[in-house]
Amino acid sequence: MVKAAIERFGRIDILVNNAGASSRLKPFVEMTRADWDLDIQVNLYGQMNVAQAVLPHMIARNYGRIINFSGGRGLPNISIYGAAKAGVIAFSEALAREVAAHGIIVNILGPGLGETGLVQHAPQAFLDQNRQRSTLKRLCTPEDVGPAVAFLASDVCSYMTGQFIQLSTF
Repeated sequence: MVKAAIERFGRIDILVNNAGASSRLKPFVEMTRADWDLDIQVNLYGQMNVAQAVLPHMIARNYGRIINFSGGRGLPNISIYGAAKAGVIAFSEALAREVAAHGIIVNILGPGLGETGLVQHAPQAFLDQNRQRSTLKRLCTPEDVGPAVAFLASDVCSYMTGQFIQLSTF
């Protein structure tokens, strides 16, 4: 992926690291090691792997923006997913400090549960529960997320790094 981007565009300025997958909704005591592995490998390792592949190109240019997505912390029946996403926050905060001297800004965006493919098979009760927990009483949409990503990716956001921005409270 990184090689194809470099070949096509000559450089990578921005990484929107929006990995997301989850094992089935179920209580922690019923989760298997395979469930744990899926949630951690995609949601935490996935973002770490892509960041590691992109960073040498950003470091060489002394410029870059990395936006890592997180969320799902503290929600019942997706505890390992939430743990992996909490790991994304800790990883991103540390990475922000590590690469700041190279002109690379790293921030974390927490959009909240969105109407995306990730939840297309979720039970209606789970979706309804999350709509009710949301301050705005609805799920997030791509139109809610786009402006925040645009800000974090822009040069207007040149001093803010290592920050977690939650779009709506739950």
